[in-house]
Amino acid sequence: MAKATLDEDERKRLAEAIRTSHYVLYRVREERSKAIKQYVGSHYSEDGSPVPVPVNLIGSYVRIVGKSLVSKDPRVMLSTHVTKAKPVVSAMQEWINDRVVRMGLQETLHRTVVSALFPGGGIVKVGLATPADAATSGYNLKGGEVFAEPVDFDDWAYDIHANKYSAASTSCPTRPDRSARSTT
Repeated sequence: MAKATLDEDERKRLAEAIRTSHYVLYRVREERSKAIKQYVGSHYSEDGSPVPVPVNLIGSYVRIVGKSLVSKDPRVMLSTHVTKAKPVVSAMQEWINDRVVRMGLQETLHRTVVSALFPGGGIVKVGLATPADAATSGYNLKGGEVFAEPVDFDDWAYDIHANKYSAASTSCPTRPDRSARSTT
């Protein structure tokens, strides 16, 4: 269970982990920025590609591969050989499939797949919402609900010195989620 507050040593370690992560991933962030500028092209923004892009092959690739990898909401199929448990397993299967649709997993996976086509990869934060998560999402997410949200690579940091997950200071977004999605 996560603590609500960090002591001074933990705060220093967390800040150092974030600084080190951003330093180590600087080149990846630069390459990602260049690839995204090429993808956007020179027609849509002053910050886009510095050279004209007559045929946007990266854009075509992203559209085709993005749709191919995540075309619709994933579905689960559960089974059991225990006859008495079949109604429970069937109800669980229906609940999971309904929850996948309600949480917008297709959109999350699509955004993550498109992000993964560029340097740096795609990152998804998955978990059970705490009351604090519910408060920061505008109460569109209830405490105890399952969620999956894409994390922008520029907002992500990790502890490069940790040799196991439990020793990590952070492996999470460095900025709060800016897009609360309704789950009703």
